[in-house]
Parts: sequence; structure tokens; C-alpha cells
Amino acid sequence: LRQMMTDEAYPLLEEAIELGNRYKDDWPQDLAKAYQLMGDLHRQIGDFEESRSLLLQAEEILEDLEGHWNLYAESRSNRSYVERLEQNYDKAIDILEPISEEIQSQQNPDLHLKTNILNFLSGYYADVGRLQEADELRDINIDIIEELEGSESLNYGINLTNSLHLKYNLGQFEETEERARTAISIYNNIYDEPTGVLSVTYGALAASRLYSGQFDEALATLETAIDSWASVFDIHPDQWQVPDIYRGLMLAQIHHWEEAADKLLDNRGLFDQGHHTMYYTIPEGILAEALCRTGRMDEGNTVLRELEDNSSQDFQNPVYQSQFYEARARCHYEAGNMENAMTEIEKSIQAMSYPGRAMERSERKQLHASILTELGYTSEAIERLEEAEQIFHEIGFSDHPMLTNVVANRQELVSQIQDQ
Repeated sequence: LRQMMTDEAYPLLEEAIELGNRYKDDWPQDLAKAYQLMGDLHRQIGDFEESRSLLLQAEEILEDLEGHWNLYAESRSNRSYVERLEQNYDKAIDILEPISEEIQSQQNPDLHLKTNILNFLSGYYADVGRLQEADELRDINIDIIEELEGSESLNYGINLTNSLHLKYNLGQFEETEERARTAISIYNNIYDEPTGVLSVTYGALAASRLYSGQFDEALATLETAIDSWASVFDIHPDQWQVPDIYRGLMLAQIHHWEEAADKLLDNRGLFDQGHHTMYYTIPEGILAEALCRTGRMDEGNTVLRELEDNSSQDFQNPVYQSQFYEARARCHYEAGNMENAMTEIEKSIQAMSYPGRAMERSERKQLHASILTELGYTSEAIERLEEAEQIFHEIGFSDHPMLTNVVANRQELVSQIQDQ
């Protein structure tokens, strides 16, 4: 259907551009609009270079054209999104930030345009790890949508869902839970059957519960998300393999490495069909770590090499960077290559410091401590384990189930020093 609509739209837009050029001295804004629409069409079919060129032509017409700033802002926003799709995140931000600053300073802005701009820029900030700024823009956006459409509208619910990953990555787990429940209530009031946004909301809620240490609740919520997705696609859950990717990712996080490795390896060919953004993970990175932890170092290293060679893989997101380096460190460690492991784990720790991902951050400190122990630096290893403990305490997770392991490891090392 989309292809048919594209085929029908293309000649009409070509004609609009031809007419626009004919009368550009009288109505230049019409030509700019035609360029913008054609640019959007090329973006939808994946021709990013042509899309960028057309949108730039629209902007050049509109930049100094009095009375048409909103159309200029739309074209510039759309061009920023093209850069985002090509993973040029810093460029996307540079394009959109001036527009965001301008519309936020206006006395009576077009609120619909403002929400679109803030939505885009919030996403770009999240892509590069600027979580606090992303969260602030998302909250402003939610307030505007509530003003425009009300707190029971579909758009309000969708924006609550879109904010969940920011909230749990920032460690705001109670707020995540509250927003997820509100969004779920909105969707259930609007729809009689499960929807995609309902499924994504349950998936994000499952991730939040995982990182906050509610492992049983996280696994149960994940199954709710999977059942909802299956209903949307009219598939029986037992006949749908993609959910095993989600299960594998979560099982790895709670150290069920054998089961995680099997589920991920069996479904590796389906990774591109998964909605991994609800967890912000690289499935290949988690698979590689699981393989190396279960003694299959050759397989794990092969996965990592293929991941690194994949030019389309996004390594600008701090979470992805950190997971990739951690997986490499783990595989080096299991193979006894401690110097290489040290280099990689230090890069992993440096790459990401999101407070809500205390579980992962502590895990990396523990691996760092293990490497130091193997190299004979026991005192430094104890310091890393103390830091691993502190990560949980800083976010109020003194009863997190993963903390027990950290404390036990530290006490064991202290005992070893005392016995010497």
C-alpha cells in the first residue's frame, strides 16, 4: 500500500516542483513546500542523499523569506531526521538545536510544530547519551501535548511510553512505573484489543523492573509484552521465535548464561526483527559475552569481529559502546589475556555512567576487579569492588539482589589479604 501511494505521489510532486519553478518569483513558498514534500518522499524510500538535497533547497528558499519561518523549521527538522537515520547524530543535533531554541523563545509558537521539534531533539540527545537534556525536552513535550489534547489522548500516552527509557536509564524507577501504568490505562481505554504501543510499554516496563532488581516481575512483564505483540500480529506465541531474543537478553542480565546463549544463538538471524531499543542493548554483544562466559570463546570472538565489521552498527550510543567493550573484555578475560581485557574494560567503564543501569555498571567494576586480581593487584581490586558496591548505594539500591555477590567477592579478597 505504501509503495502504491509513493508511486502515485511522485509524478504529482514532480509536477508541483515544475509549477513551483515556473512561478517561484510570485510564490516561492509553494516551490519550497514542493521540495520539502519530495524530500520527505525520498526519505521514506531510503534515498537519503536526494532527500537531503531537496530539503536543503527548500531551506535556502525559506531562510530569509518573511512570514514562513514555520515551513522553514519543518524543512530543517526533516533534514535533521535524515541525518539521524544515517546515524550522523551530532550533525542532526547541530541542524535542529537553533530551531529548538528559536521556537522555545517565541511568545505564541505553533504548539504542534514545537512538539515535533522537541520530540526529534529529545531523541537525538538520547542517542548520544545526553539523557538529562533529553528528559527535560521530553517532559516539556508531554506538558504541551496534555495542554493540546488532554491527559487521556493517544498522543499523550505515546509520549509517556517514549519517555520510559529515559526515566529508567536516569534511575527514576518509580516515575517509570507510574508513567507506564498511566500509558497502559490510556491504551486500554482507547482500544479493545492489544496494540503495538501497549506492547512496547510493557516491554519498557519489563526493562525498568529488570534494572531495579525485580527479576521475577521483569520476566513476567516481558511475557505480557510478548503476548500482546503476538496478539497484534495474530501469531501464537509458541510459534514465534523473535521473543526468545528478548528472553535471552533478560536471562543474560540475571546471569542465566547457558540458557541466554542458546536462545540468542538459535535466533541470531532474527536480531534485526527485534525491538531492542526497549532495552537499549546490542544483542550481538550480549550473545558474545554469553558464549565466552560459557567457554565458547572462539564463537564469541567471531560474533564480536562480525559486529565490529558491520558498518551499519551504531556505536555512538554510550550503552552500546559500553556493552561492546565489556563483551570484548570478558572474552579476553576468559581466554587469559589479562592485559587486553584491562584495556577493554577500562573503555567500557568510561563509555557509560547512566545511574539507572547500576547493575551493568557494577558488573563492569567487578570484572575490572577480577582482572586486577589475576594481575596481582589485590588492593586495587578491592577498591574496584568497593566502587561496585557504592554504585548500588548511590541510587538507593541497598537491597538489590546483585549487591550480595559484590559484597561476598570483596569480603573474600579482604580475607585472602588478611591470611597472607
